[in-house]
Amino acid sequence: MPKPYSDKFLLGLQHADPDHLGVQLAKLCIKANIPYSYVATSLNTTRMTLHAWFREGKIRKHNSEKIQAFMDNVEQALADGKLPASNYTEAKLFVETLS
Repeated sequence: MPKPYSDKFLLGLQHADPDHLGVQLAKLCIKANIPYSYVATSLNTTRMTLHAWFREGKIRKHNSEKIQAFMDNVEQALADGKLPASNYTEAKLFVETLS
């Protein structure tokens, strides 16, 4: 079972650069209630890399494009009322449809 976002991480995110793509991704995933492990799988990266991105780590151009596409899908699902996910199973099903 995936881990929820920690309170420490959520507090730190409030002070992060809102213009950083990784921070934007983190905030969107929290809003959509998608666990980081599902996001990492969808973006074909490791959880550690995703954690670095969420904390303003460097993102390569080819990853930026994947992240933006993922974010566009999540934003559309939020607008359509398909997200936020009410449970982990729903979040996993959503992420699997993106693959």
